[in-house]
Amino acid sequence: MKSGALLLAALCVSCGESGPSPDPSATTVHPSNDTPRAPATPGPAPRIKIESIECPPGTPPLVLDAVEEAIRRATGSTATVDDCMALARTLQANALESQALIVWTAVADSPAVAASELAGALKGQARCLRSAGDPAATAAIDAAADALPADPWALVAKGEWALEDGETEVAIAAFDEALNRSPNHSWARAGRARAALDAGDGATAESLLRPLATTSPWHASLLDAALAMQGRPAENVHAGGAPGAATRPPSEDPFDLALGAARATREAVIGRVDEAYDARRFDQAMALARRALELLPRDPLAFDRLARVQAATGDVPGCADTLLRACAIAPNDFGSRLNAGSRLLELKRPEDAVAHLEAACALAPDQAEARRLCGIAYGAVGRHGDAVNALEPLERNRQLQDVASRLALAMSLAQSDRAKDAEFVSFQVLSGSRTNETAWLVLSDSIRRQGDLARAAATARKGLEFVPKSANLRAMVARCTKEAQGG
Repeated sequence: MKSGALLLAALCVSCGESGPSPDPSATTVHPSNDTPRAPATPGPAPRIKIESIECPPGTPPLVLDAVEEAIRRATGSTATVDDCMALARTLQANALESQALIVWTAVADSPAVAASELAGALKGQARCLRSAGDPAATAAIDAAADALPADPWALVAKGEWALEDGETEVAIAAFDEALNRSPNHSWARAGRARAALDAGDGATAESLLRPLATTSPWHASLLDAALAMQGRPAENVHAGGAPGAATRPPSEDPFDLALGAARATREAVIGRVDEAYDARRFDQAMALARRALELLPRDPLAFDRLARVQAATGDVPGCADTLLRACAIAPNDFGSRLNAGSRLLELKRPEDAVAHLEAACALAPDQAEARRLCGIAYGAVGRHGDAVNALEPLERNRQLQDVASRLALAMSLAQSDRAKDAEFVSFQVLSGSRTNETAWLVLSDSIRRQGDLARAAATARKGLEFVPKSANLRAMVARCTKEAQGG
């Protein structure tokens, strides 16, 4: 799909007879005293039709992809009104508000949507109109408030807008009505307190803010302003932040939360790949990973996700190629180097992993994970002195918690004429995992290297009690016995 291309024509949700298509150039706002709607009844719902939606030139690829996916869902054979609303949210969340307004209006004009759906559509319509500076936003937000009489959020929005416009009396009325619906609503209380401050009524603001003052620095700063208005000292009751911090908490309005989830972001794109991968839908994960790389062509995480799916599906050459491409594009990116080294180790290619992990260590010398993986790679290619230098400081600082790293250290210690230290490390591994064949082999071999052949053979036999089918441990017993006999 190309930027500026026609994205949608005659979007239909559900089935049945369709009503007249809305004129995209006209905005319909349901009056607040319109005839109440009957509850939605089971059965086919009328089609929701939109003539066309077009994204402007220069729309980011991430946004185009998100819109395209929302259109696919909204035009599917099982599409619902909520799918149509999800399309509107996707458009609005990604700054395509004129396009979102077309969809919100079509949903609001449909005679069969439920009250909650109508309220959501009207609120979306009101937000778009507000962003465009259209005074019809007030009628739309009033209609949204009337559509769900128990919900205070539309009234909170109306009050917030009135405060922004300097209409204090309108704000007070809106917040009072919101508090009538939900007396302990924190956003309605805070909004009403701000309106009181604008009106010079510090005492009312204080009474509203007292229960909220310890919930966030922002509420506490409002309380201090109310006290100052009454000539009283600030109390500086700032919970969760330093005194003086006054960052407003994020909105808890379900509409805003839904918009946040619909925003096209790097995390959303990668999240879709992870969701398919975790569900073992590898064909879908592969398609999503390739699409993620198209949308994020220089993002190390996109390369990593594609490589992970390729490894899971047995495409070892493809996985290696993806990792090397990532490092070629961003040779000084720590994440690319670390991901490449880690995946190449998983693919049993330590000789290729070493160069990338050395580069990662050079880019971030204090990064323990890079040094840990580099130490494992060193051991795997026989560079045992380098492996000890990388891993032993981490072991001293108790930063080696995984078995693979501690065994790599033990094996490299044994190969570096430090058999006693190798014995200690491998014994520590066995204290938490008695069935680890490699740990028994390293322990018995480190004892053999110290010249205690009888104890080495006894240790290997002890290992056979936990790993009875181990041919390697039997071979170790035979070797120790033969060496003890001078063979």
